[in-house]
Amino acid sequence: MEIHEDLRVRLENSQKQRQVEIQKRKESRETEGSNQKLKAVYLEEFGKKQAEIEELLSKLSLGVIDTASLPDVINDTSKEISLLQKYYTASTLFLNQHEARRSQEAIQGLLQRFQELEGKLLPRKKFGFKVRKTMIDKNLTKENSLANDKDTVDGDGLKKFLNYSQNEFGVKDRNGETVVMHANSVSKQDVSLSKLTDCKVKIFGSPSTLHITGLANCTVLCGPVATSVFINECNGCKFVVPCQQLRIHQSQTCDLYLYVTSRAIIEDCTAIRFAPYNWRYDEIDTHFKEIGWDINDNNWHCIDDFNWLASDKPSPNWYFIPEKDRLSCWDC
Repeated sequence: MEIHEDLRVRLENSQKQRQVEIQKRKESRETEGSNQKLKAVYLEEFGKKQAEIEELLSKLSLGVIDTASLPDVINDTSKEISLLQKYYTASTLFLNQHEARRSQEAIQGLLQRFQELEGKLLPRKKFGFKVRKTMIDKNLTKENSLANDKDTVDGDGLKKFLNYSQNEFGVKDRNGETVVMHANSVSKQDVSLSKLTDCKVKIFGSPSTLHITGLANCTVLCGPVATSVFINECNGCKFVVPCQQLRIHQSQTCDLYLYVTSRAIIEDCTAIRFAPYNWRYDEIDTHFKEIGWDINDNNWHCIDDFNWLASDKPSPNWYFIPEKDRLSCWDC
C-alpha cells in the first residue's frame, strides 16, 4: 500500500508541475504577443513623427519660414525631437537591438540636422525649452519646474505619450561645482545633466528619467530613476544610479555603481566598470518602495555590450570593480 501511495503522490506532483509549465508557456506567449502589438504601434508612430520633424527641417533648410515665425518654429522643432527621444526611451523595453539602434540613429540624424540649421539661422541665440531657475542653496544649485512625465507606452501610442506639456529641467555648462537637487523638485520629472566638468551632483528623490551627456571627471549620485538612465559621451566619471534600464553610449573610463531591474546596455564604450549601487540617504527606502522596487533585488551584474556579440568570451569593454577597490563613502 505504501508503494501505491508513493506512486500516487508522485503522479499528482508531476501533474501539478505540468500544469505550472503550461501556465508559464501561456503567459510567455501572451507577453510576447502584447510586446509585438506595442512594437507595431511604436514603429508606426515613430515613423509618422520622424516624417513630421523632417518636414519641419526641410522648411527651415529651404528658407520658407518668415523671419518673425523662425524662433517659434525652431523652438517647436527642438521640442518635437526631444519628445521623440522620450518616446523611444519609454519603448526600449520591447525593442530588439536592431530596432533600438535604428531609432537611435534616426534621432541622432534629426538632432544633427537641427543643430546645424539652428546654428546657421540663429547663431547668436539658442532656442530650446523655457526654463525657470531657482537658487536652492549656496552651492549655486539650479532647479527648474517641470510638468509630470508620463513615460509609459500603451496601445494609444505616441498620441497619448505626447499629450502633455513639459519644460526642460537640468544643469549644464558647469565647472568645479557641487549641485544638489531635492526630492520635491525631481519627483516624476525628467532631469538632464550636460557639459559638466569636475562637478559633484546629488539628486535626492525619484526622477522619471535621467539624461547625462558630455560629463568629464564628475560624480553623479541619484535616487531611484523610475524608467531610464541614458549616459552619452562621458569620460572619467562615477555614476551611482538605480533605474529600470541603463544605456551607455560613447563613453570611456567610467565607474557605475548600479541598481537596475532589467539589463544594462553599453555601446561604443571602453573601460566601463560596474559595482552594486551603494548610496544611502534618509528617504531612499521610501523612494524605492514608492516605485515598487526591492532594493536587494539588483541585476547590476547583467551587462550587454552591443559591440561584443560573442557569447563564448567576455567583452573587453567592461569589467566588475574588485570589492577592495569599491568606494563606499560618497559624502566623505
